[in-house]
Amino acid sequence: MRKENLFLLFLVLTVILIFLYPSLGWKIRALMTVSGVQNNDYKNLVLENESLKADLARLGALKKELPSYRGNFIQSSVYSNYPFNFKSELLINRGEKDGVRAGQPAVIFSVSSKPVLVGIVEEVFENDSLIKTVFDSRFQLSVRVGVDGANSLLKGGNNPKLTLIPKDSKIENGDAVYSVSPNYPFGLTVGVVRNFKLFSDQFFGEAELETGYNQNDLRMVSIDINYEKIINQ
Repeated sequence: MRKENLFLLFLVLTVILIFLYPSLGWKIRALMTVSGVQNNDYKNLVLENESLKADLARLGALKKELPSYRGNFIQSSVYSNYPFNFKSELLINRGEKDGVRAGQPAVIFSVSSKPVLVGIVEEVFENDSLIKTVFDSRFQLSVRVGVDGANSLLKGGNNPKLTLIPKDSKIENGDAVYSVSPNYPFGLTVGVVRNFKLFSDQFFGEAELETGYNQNDLRMVSIDINYEKIINQ
C-alpha cells in the first residue's frame, strides 16, 4: 500500500511539473524517443553484424572453393598494331622456342598481384604468338559471378557481355567474375560486373564485363607456360 501511495504521489508531482513547465514534458518525451531510437539503432547494428558475418562466411567458402592459382609465367612484349588497333587480337614476342603453346592463358597482374585473364594463346609461331582476347567476338567462357557463384556465359566482343545469368541470382555491380571452364585455369579473375539488368519478361539477366584495363594500353602480358590444356575455339 505504501508503494502504491508513493507511486501515485510521484505521478501527481510529475503531472504538476509538466503543467507548470511544459518544456520539461518535451524534454522527457525527447529522452524517451532517443532511448527508443538508440534501441532501434542497436537492433539494426545487430542485424547488420549478422549480415556481415554471413557475408564473411560466404567469402570464406568461396576462398576455399578457389584454388591458389600460381602458374609459371613468362613475360612478353605486345607488338603495336597502331593505327589499326584491332582489339580482338594481340601479337606477342614469345613463341614455341619459349615454351608457349596454344591454349595457354595470357594474363596481366592486378595491384594485388592477382592474375587477370586477358585472353588465350590461339596460334603459335617459332618466335611469336597470337592471343585471342576477351574482346574477340569468337571468345566464349563459362564463368561464375559474385560470392554466391551465379553461373554465366561470357561472350566476347568490343563490349564483352555476361549472358544467361539466372533470374534469381543475387548479383550486384562490382561483383567479381572468374573462370570455371574446364579449358581454363579454375578461379582465374576475368573482371567485374557492370550494368547488371534483369528483365521481367525473360528468364535470364545480362550484364557488361568491366575488365579494368584498356587493351590498347597493354605493353606487356604474361603467359602461363605450365598450362598444357589445348582448346579448340
